[in-house]
Amino acid sequence: MIIRGSKLATVVDDDPEMRKLLRAFLGRLSFDVDEAATGRGALALLERRMPSLICLDLMLPELSGYEICEWIRASPHLHDVPVMIVSARGMPED
Repeated sequence: MIIRGSKLATVVDDDPEMRKLLRAFLGRLSFDVDEAATGRGALALLERRMPSLICLDLMLPELSGYEICEWIRASPHLHDVPVMIVSARGMPED
């Protein structure tokens, strides 16, 4: 069963400091925040709870942010959830 969070954000980043920063920022915007440090951890969270925003790093252990984003866009219950890419990658092709 998927639980819809009215003001829930899911932060997916393998850097604990970045997760802490995003949690603080989103908390000031009144979001509850779920966190995952790996691609598989993100999938587990997203299968249980439906956020209203996903903050996604591209370089993750286990599954990349690209793979997670493709999964989100193919998912009937998540395909229209906004995804904000948060990454150190800065090349145009990224």
